[in-house]
Amino acid sequence: MAGALAEAMVYIDFGDHPGKDRIPREAALAGNIIISSNKGSAAFFDDLPISEKYKFHIEQVEEVAIAIEDSIANYDELIHDFDFYLNIIRNEKKQFYSQAASLFISEKPNAVLKFARNMQYRFLPLRQLIFNAELLMNVITRGLSASAKKNIRKIPLFKK
Repeated sequence: MAGALAEAMVYIDFGDHPGKDRIPREAALAGNIIISSNKGSAAFFDDLPISEKYKFHIEQVEEVAIAIEDSIANYDELIHDFDFYLNIIRNEKKQFYSQAASLFISEKPNAVLKFARNMQYRFLPLRQLIFNAELLMNVITRGLSASAKKNIRKIPLFKK
């Protein structure tokens, strides 16, 4: 598939888009213009952040054909319509780590984070998280055999 995407100029996906798809992302990274249905998650800009001019109802056959022809004929210009999407894709790993860290580490000890359904999560200071992790490790290792304990390697959380 990677080879096909690398050779293509246009990626067309009229699937159901049950969730945030990988293949349109891979197609964008391979330099493809994406033409998609607007079904499922593709209907939501947060899940497929491309211009609406590249999203169609399956019945719009003529419009899709025009979009394909235009994409090929004006590729060098239109590929820049996907710069925003590419920027999002390229920054997702960094954003994921930042979001994950923000769930567990807060500048304000004992800050409360509220989610839907009236659930609340309390932030803990980093030293408290480390202490809790060490306590858990001690409880777990107490029940292990001596040979299993020899194979445990403690990984430092911070570089010195």
